[in-house]
Amino acid sequence: ILSKSNFWKCITILSDHFIGISQAVVNSAPSNIKPFRKSLVYNAFDANERFNKQNSRDLINRKFPICKNAYVFGYVGRLVDYKNVDFLIKCLPKLMNSTDKSIYLLIAGHGLEQHVTYLKNIVNKLNLQSNIIFTGFVSNPLELISGLDVLVASSGIDAFGRTVIESMLQSTPVLAANRGGHSEIIDDEIDGLLYNINCENDFIEKALRLLEDYSLRDRLTYNALKKSSSQYTQRKLLLSIEDIYKSVKNLETAS
Repeated sequence: ILSKSNFWKCITILSDHFIGISQAVVNSAPSNIKPFRKSLVYNAFDANERFNKQNSRDLINRKFPICKNAYVFGYVGRLVDYKNVDFLIKCLPKLMNSTDKSIYLLIAGHGLEQHVTYLKNIVNKLNLQSNIIFTGFVSNPLELISGLDVLVASSGIDAFGRTVIESMLQSTPVLAANRGGHSEIIDDEIDGLLYNINCENDFIEKALRLLEDYSLRDRLTYNALKKSSSQYTQRKLLLSIEDIYKSVKNLETAS
């Protein structure tokens, strides 16, 4: 999502057309870009790269010290402050006290050492070293996502959120902050759940519903797979870009 800097207004000089990967990005474009010079084109995903969920979970159990019958949450992405990973860590104790089963949080990704240290210090202060695992860089995040019980997208300013779509394609339930591109991708209560950003009680309530209501999970993941495999295809992206090129060319010819 573009900042409020006046430098972005130079887009009209440097380019003929502005393409945003979500409506949130398009809405953040400078006001001096005329509507006919702005387009929305969603990212494309390979809907055929799907993993067996039981095999993926078995891999997680072999690779990390996790009880076999535990609930496993996951965050996948860069470790930077605006991703709000510290919020997830701080919510875990209350979430753990709300269910009889063990709960783990896998944090997959890397970031600046200073911020990673900050997150690990919170884990240590809350005595959660056994329940929160920093995996570091993961070579195949899709396989990890496939084995999770819930994927959490906690950022408040994500332009699109690729891991949200990747989770939908792996039939992994998504719990996302109701901000930025998340609310554009997810239809709340239909193909995922949205929580009020930085609201601990709302997050925990939604998380428990995803863990304990199997019919809800089945309905959400069914709808999510159907939606993601049809809306975010490579063919749709290709056709959209071709149409934009043609429209730009037609404008140049007309002028």
